[in-house]
Amino acid sequence: MVYSGVQSAKISISNPSAGLRHSIGSANQGLWKSRVYSGKACIHYTKEGGTSAFFSEPILFINSTETSIRNIQALRLDNGDLIELFSASSTPEYNNIGGVYFKRNNGASELFLNDDTVKTWIWPGVIDFGNKYTAVHMKLDYSGVMTLHGVDLDRNFATQTNNRLLFSLNSTNVQAYNFIILSSGRVVIPIVYAAINQVSSGPWYLDVLYSDDNLSTVNRLNSPKTISGRGLMEAQPVLLSSGNIAILCRTSLGYLAVATYNPNLNTLSGASLTDICQPQSGSYAKNLSNGDIMLVWNTAEEESASSSYPRKIIAMAISSDDMATWHSYHVIGTSESVGDGMVHQSPYIHQPFVYEDNGTLIAYFERVVNSVTISLYKTIGSNYIINNVVNELKSWKDLIFRNPPESTQYVELLSIIHKDGIVYFDAVESDEIPNAPILSVDSTEIDFGSDTDSLAVSLSNTGNGVLSWSISGLESWLSVSPTSGDILSTTENLLITVNRTGLEIGNYSTTLIITSDVGNSEINISMEVIENISNSLLTGLVSLWNLDETAGDIAYDVINGANMTIGSAVLKDQSAPLNITKSFYFNSQLNSNCLTSLNAIPNSNQASISLWFKSSDTSGANLNSLFSIEGGWQINLTGTNTANFQVSFKGSFTGVTGLGPYNDGQWHHVLATNDGTSTKVYVDGASVLTEAQALYSLDNVSRTSAIGSRYDGSVQYMTTAYISQVAVWNVVKNVEDAILLYNSGNGLHSDNWN
Repeated sequence: MVYSGVQSAKISISNPSAGLRHSIGSANQGLWKSRVYSGKACIHYTKEGGTSAFFSEPILFINSTETSIRNIQALRLDNGDLIELFSASSTPEYNNIGGVYFKRNNGASELFLNDDTVKTWIWPGVIDFGNKYTAVHMKLDYSGVMTLHGVDLDRNFATQTNNRLLFSLNSTNVQAYNFIILSSGRVVIPIVYAAINQVSSGPWYLDVLYSDDNLSTVNRLNSPKTISGRGLMEAQPVLLSSGNIAILCRTSLGYLAVATYNPNLNTLSGASLTDICQPQSGSYAKNLSNGDIMLVWNTAEEESASSSYPRKIIAMAISSDDMATWHSYHVIGTSESVGDGMVHQSPYIHQPFVYEDNGTLIAYFERVVNSVTISLYKTIGSNYIINNVVNELKSWKDLIFRNPPESTQYVELLSIIHKDGIVYFDAVESDEIPNAPILSVDSTEIDFGSDTDSLAVSLSNTGNGVLSWSISGLESWLSVSPTSGDILSTTENLLITVNRTGLEIGNYSTTLIITSDVGNSEINISMEVIENISNSLLTGLVSLWNLDETAGDIAYDVINGANMTIGSAVLKDQSAPLNITKSFYFNSQLNSNCLTSLNAIPNSNQASISLWFKSSDTSGANLNSLFSIEGGWQINLTGTNTANFQVSFKGSFTGVTGLGPYNDGQWHHVLATNDGTSTKVYVDGASVLTEAQALYSLDNVSRTSAIGSRYDGSVQYMTTAYISQVAVWNVVKNVEDAILLYNSGNGLHSDNWN
C-alpha cells in the first residue's frame, strides 16, 4: 500500500528513546540511515531531492571573488536594526590579512575591526550586557599566535571603546566561538587551544574562561581536557535544564564530542564521543524559548571511495530532553547550485548561527564557491517549525505506526521519497507491530521469604530490532544489577538482591517497573524479616557503649547501665564506619576520656572486648589506652609512633602485640578474647594473634574503667583517636562473630544486635 500526498509537516519519524542512532528518517529532504563509521553507529544522509519545506532556498548573503566571507553572528538592536557581523580574509583558512565587517539592515558592508599589524581578525561574537554590547573576537598575528580580545559598543552599535586583550597563552593558538550568560550574570566562554606548531596535527585542548564582572576581568578554569586524534576543537556551549553547560566539540574521530561544565562546582568533565556523525566540522546548539535545544551541524552523505563522509549537508535537529535524544530533522543547506552559475562544493558550518527574528528563523552558513572563495548564505524559516511542527512531529510516530491511532492495524514504513513536491510513503499494513522488539519477562512474582537474599530474573526480546529497557521502583532495601540495557536477540539476566540489615520485623513488598520503548512490565517483590540478623551477639553481652551521643555528658551503656562520664574535651558526633554512623574523638593533649564508676563491669571467667578505632597519631608515646577495664583488661596503642596495638587480659602493661601500622587514618575493628588461659585477637574480621595469658580477676582490684585512657587514681596513658561501639562479653566470641562485627568494613548498627 502506498500513501501519497501527505503534508511534509507530518513526515519526521524518530524513536524518541533511542536518539539519532536508531532514527528512521526525516522524509521531506531524503532518507536518514544508520551506518557504522569507525566502529560506531551514526546517522548519515541520502538525498532524494528537495530541501526542507520549512526553510527557503538559500540566498546569497555576501560574496567577493577575491575574499572569503565567513563566521556570521547576528543581533537585533533596540531600534530594530538587524546587525550581521562576519569575517573576511583573502583565502579560506585565514592565511592573509582580513578584518571584521558588519551589515546594518542588509545595507552596505562596513569595516568593524581591522589592524595591519595582525594577520587576521575573526569570529566576532557579541554579548548583550543590557547597557552595552561587548564583541569578543580573535586576533591571529604573523607568528601564528591567536589571542582573544574584547571591545565594548554602545546600544546603537556606533561607538567602540576599551578594545582589550581578554586571554592569551604563550606560543599558542587560542580560539573561542561562542559563550553563555548565566542567570547569575556569569559569562562562560569555552576555549580551545593548541601550540602553534601543532595546529594541524593537535592535540587541541578544551578549557573554560569565565567572568563575573561583565568581562572586565576574565578567569581561566585551567582544567584542560582533550581526546584522541587531533583533540577537541571548535567548542560550542548550550545550557541544560540542570544549570550545567554542555560543550559540543569537533573531533577528528568522525563524531561530535561533549564535555560538561558545572558552574556551581566550577568543574569541567572529560569529553566523550556522541553518536552524532560529523565529518571534520563544527556544530552549533541553540536554546529555544520553549525549552528545547536546536542543533545545527554538518552531517554527511554516503561514504565516499576513501571511506570518509563528505560534509555536504547542513542539517538541524531538535532535542526536548537535554540532548539525550533528537527528533525533527531538517536540511538547511546542501552543496547544490542555487542558480548563480557558480560551482558549489561542501557547505561548511564553521560555526553556524541560527538567528530567531520576529517569528522567523534566519539560518546562516558557508559555501566553498569555485574552489577558491567562501561565501555566506542565509535561508529564512518560519517559526512554525519551533512552535507547531515540533509538537506535531513528537506525536506523529504513533500516527504513522498505528493508523488511525485507535485502530489495531499497524503500518510498517518501508521508505520515504520526496519527488516534485509530493511525499510518498511505501508501507504495508499488519495486525502486529512490524519489525518491533517485544519485551518478555520470565517471572512477574518473586518472594524472597525470610532467608533468601538474591534471585535472578531473565529479560528477553522475542521480537525484532533493539529493545531498550530500564528499571525503576527500587526501595532502599532492594537492588538490581544491571538497571538498564539494550537487547537485540540475547537474554539479559537481572540479579535482584534484598538487604534485611537494620529492618524491623515484618513483611516488605514493592513493584519493580521495567520500562521499554515498546511497553512496560512489572515484577512484584516480597520478603519477610522474622528476626534481627545477628542475635547471637547478645549471648554473654555485658556492656555496650555505642558512643553515638550528640549532646550531654553521659555515654550510655545500653546493656548494663555502666554509664560513663564524658570528659569536656571529648568531641562527640564524629564520623564512623557506614552502619555505625557516629563516634567520639579523644585527644591526648586535651585530657579527654570517658570514665565509669568503680567495679561497674562484673568479673567473669571468660572475656571478650570489641571496639572500632581510627588513629593518625604519630606522637611517639610508648602506651596509649583505647579501652581499660579497671586497669586489668585493656587494648592499647603502643610502640614507635603508636603504630601497633597491644592486648592484655593479665593485669599488666605487657601483652600480645600486633604489628601495624594501625595509625594509618583508616577505621579498624578489634575483637580480643580470653578463655581463661589464652588470648586471641581478630583485626578487621581476621585472626592475627594468639598468646597464652591467664585471665586476671577483676575481683583483685577496685578501679575505674575508661575509654580513651587508663585510670588508676588519676588519668593515665591518654590516646588520640576516634573510637566507636565498645562492647564487653563474659563469654569467648569466635571468628564468625569477628566477621559479622567487621561486616566488610561497614560495621553493624547496634539496632541489629541489642
